[in-house]
Amino acid sequence: MAALIAASPAQAGCAPGNSGPRDYLCTGPIGATNFIDARTVALTGSNATGKITVAPTVGGNIGFTMDASSSVNSTGYIEGGVELSTTNGNIDTTTPSGSGINGAITSNSASALSAYTTNGNINIKTGSGGVLTAGRYGAGLDARTTGAGAINLDLNAKVSGYAGVYTSAADGATNIKAGADISGVYALSATSKAGAITIMTSGAVLGGASGVRAESDTGNISMNLGGEITGATGVAARTAGDITINAVGKVTSSGVGILTKATGNGASTVTTAGRITAFDGVVTSTENGWNTVNIGAGGISATHSGVIATASGTGSVKVQVHGDISAGSPDGYDMSYGVAAATNSGSIQIDLDAGKFISGASGGVFVQTQSGAATINNAGSIKSTGDGPAILIDANNGSATVKNSGIIESSADGIAIGVASGAALVTNTGVLNGKVISNGVTTVNNDGIWENAAGSYIQFLKNTGVINMGPAGGPTGVLTVTGDASFGPNSYYNARITATSNDVILIGGKATITGGMVKITAQQDGGYQRGSRYILMRALGGVTGQFDGVLSDMSKFTGLLSYDDKNVYLTILLRDFRSYALTRNQWSVANAIYWSSAKLGVGLGGQLMLALNQSADSSVAASLTQLSGDGVVTGAANAALQTGHLFTSVLDDQQSLWRDSMPRDRIVRAIAPFAYAPTRVEGNQWPVSRQNYAPRPVRRDDGVQRWRVWASGFGGRSSLRGDAVAGSADQKLNSYGGVLGVDYQMGSSMLFGVALGGSSSAFNAGNAQGSAAGIHVGAYTGFRVKGFYGTASIAYSNFANKTTRTVGAIGAIAGEQETASFSSEEVRTRLEVGRRIATENFAVTPFTAIEIAHLHTKPFIEQAAGGVGMFTLSFKGQGVASTPTFIGLKAEANLDLGGSILTPWIALAWRHEWSTSRTQTATLTALPGASFVIIGAKPARDAAQVKGGVNLAFSQTVALFATFEGEFGTKNPVYAGKGGMKMAW
Repeated sequence: MAALIAASPAQAGCAPGNSGPRDYLCTGPIGATNFIDARTVALTGSNATGKITVAPTVGGNIGFTMDASSSVNSTGYIEGGVELSTTNGNIDTTTPSGSGINGAITSNSASALSAYTTNGNINIKTGSGGVLTAGRYGAGLDARTTGAGAINLDLNAKVSGYAGVYTSAADGATNIKAGADISGVYALSATSKAGAITIMTSGAVLGGASGVRAESDTGNISMNLGGEITGATGVAARTAGDITINAVGKVTSSGVGILTKATGNGASTVTTAGRITAFDGVVTSTENGWNTVNIGAGGISATHSGVIATASGTGSVKVQVHGDISAGSPDGYDMSYGVAAATNSGSIQIDLDAGKFISGASGGVFVQTQSGAATINNAGSIKSTGDGPAILIDANNGSATVKNSGIIESSADGIAIGVASGAALVTNTGVLNGKVISNGVTTVNNDGIWENAAGSYIQFLKNTGVINMGPAGGPTGVLTVTGDASFGPNSYYNARITATSNDVILIGGKATITGGMVKITAQQDGGYQRGSRYILMRALGGVTGQFDGVLSDMSKFTGLLSYDDKNVYLTILLRDFRSYALTRNQWSVANAIYWSSAKLGVGLGGQLMLALNQSADSSVAASLTQLSGDGVVTGAANAALQTGHLFTSVLDDQQSLWRDSMPRDRIVRAIAPFAYAPTRVEGNQWPVSRQNYAPRPVRRDDGVQRWRVWASGFGGRSSLRGDAVAGSADQKLNSYGGVLGVDYQMGSSMLFGVALGGSSSAFNAGNAQGSAAGIHVGAYTGFRVKGFYGTASIAYSNFANKTTRTVGAIGAIAGEQETASFSSEEVRTRLEVGRRIATENFAVTPFTAIEIAHLHTKPFIEQAAGGVGMFTLSFKGQGVASTPTFIGLKAEANLDLGGSILTPWIALAWRHEWSTSRTQTATLTALPGASFVIIGAKPARDAAQVKGGVNLAFSQTVALFATFEGEFGTKNPVYAGKGGMKMAW
């Protein structure tokens, strides 16, 4: 029989090989051949021009291989390429040669390669050089088995046909590994009854009606798809077992990108990495098993919906989104969502990564459950591109939780979250942009930013973040809370007002307020009237607590909150009083109030603004002056500078007494006869004519060092005229004190001394009065060389100041007295040079001098002596300088009184003050941040200084002295006097 088959024309190139009479080796050209008794057929360099059939009548295992130089080309109308068929046996394309199918198999109409067996396994391997090409009615590869037989395909050849790859198994497993492209109307399809199906692809699967499809009655289905997938349905799987799909490559479909259905207790898990472009991106369903969808970085672009995941029994749904999902088109489809998830009693969880978005024409996310619990965790952006809400919840007898740390963007109708039924909890730490409309029981816990909240209808509210009712200039609205609401310490309620309307929060239960701010957004030219009142919040169950204050963006107005048992009111207050100012100081106060009153707290600031608003227009300017605190610091500073100057002038007087005395180590000269008078010679008697004349005495400096101690008192007063432009008040200053000093003369030309003194000073500056007790320490030195001299002194003064400022009534607020205690310190240096031109009893001294002084006032806060401290001021540490220079001439005369010497003197000088600025910086304690600079009364820049005095030396050791000092300028006269005693030894 073998010989007859071998000799037939179709098998002329085939003959039994060395393995046995049923193992055929074909090496030449052959035609259509039916190997009815063959066990294996191997094509080596053989080209077949018809169908090759290996179908032993006895059944059993069969094998078929072909090398790369072999081919099968079947051109018959209904003929296939290669058909391998057996019963109760395995089909193996690695037998007999082990190389598999490496050549091309082409069928004009039917399947290229068919493998059919009962109760056996099918193992087909194709090499990368192989090609399976089927006709318009067949499959590139058709493999079917029954019973427990398994199908194992290792495909490295390109496969194409009406159906690219089709497999059918019963109870056995199906394992398909495709490393090359597969194409067809139905590109890759695998079915099974009870067997598991595993599909792995690394090449493209290009389908018309479907790309990859797997169906099993009860077996598990697993797909790892590495290449591109196309098809009207890209990937489809159905079973009562578990489904696992991992789509690494992109999926393109005109229908559903990935479609799964797991019945019974079967679970479905879909994971994507590449982009899915489809009408519906991923549609998965289970009954009682878990339904899990993981969308990778490639995301989904869907014409209708991105992800639809359901569990109709007790199963749960979990959707994790790591890429962007865009669903819906301008044409508009009903029920077009980015992600839609529904369960019966199972849970729902949807997670969106930061930086990613979900959008849909009907809504971004839709969850529906009958009795389960749904959770939406959003760290990215969820938005609606059509009329539906960004998130739609239909929880029925279940519940839903939205945890938003990203952005939820409202739809065209302004709804961010819609709750059709059930209990919902919205926890926002990101941005919630749009209304929340609830037909169920919805609680909003807002710790982020809730934009465009007006029009919302919810049941409970807890706000620790920001609620913005709507855009500036938009229509005002109502946020309705049917239950209780609370507002935390760091919360903001941003409401809009117009001349005729305002936003309001209407609360059916209780409103509990533990702080936070109300921000007012208004039209800048809205025609507001100060004193207008709005209801910003109404709680039918009562209002407990208060907001911290009001923050306004209005250019001229601010607001003040007030409360009753059920309402929170806003009263419009004018905050721009700058146009009422008549002086620079008034404008400075008004400007500080303007910039600081945009935010009004619950304390005295609001009451101060209310008082100003209650003032008549004609009294606003005077009120601003009272608030300025003019003179508190500048008055104390001017008094301290005057006192410091008088103390330093006492030191200067002592140096003047020293350098003008003769001889230079005494206070007065010793009594001596005139130079021409005779003296009595011992042993001689009168008459004078017979006496010898004494030689003219010669004065000399013997270099004897001398100590001196002295005491002096001083007093002075001055009047500083205020600046009419600045609006500063006149100041009257008084200073008194005493000084005790000691100095020491070295040789005849150097003097060193120290002094200690105390003083009392007072000032009166309009509404402010004050006094100070001063302690002074000084040191001085001087030298003289012939007629030239130079002196220097340095003094430190410390002042303990007390001030009282009287503020009259402003508006309905009663007047107050504000008191303060503070310290200030002065350091003053005086330098003087001159030349003394002297005759026997007369001398003139041209001189020039400079004093450099700096006074530092330490910070302090006023206290109210009566009232609540509505008008108190705080003063920061501040300094003031005084730098007068003097150019003048001093004249003196010595009158010998026979044992005493009287020295009258007078000095005239031009005094020029280089540092005349006297300002103070203050802050209204009721309005933190309301800081302003006030210009105080200041000394004349130029003045004529007149000093005069007498020194009376009783002996060489004791002298008295007195001095008058006056400065006469254009507006600020100064008068001072000093006197004291000096002793030397």
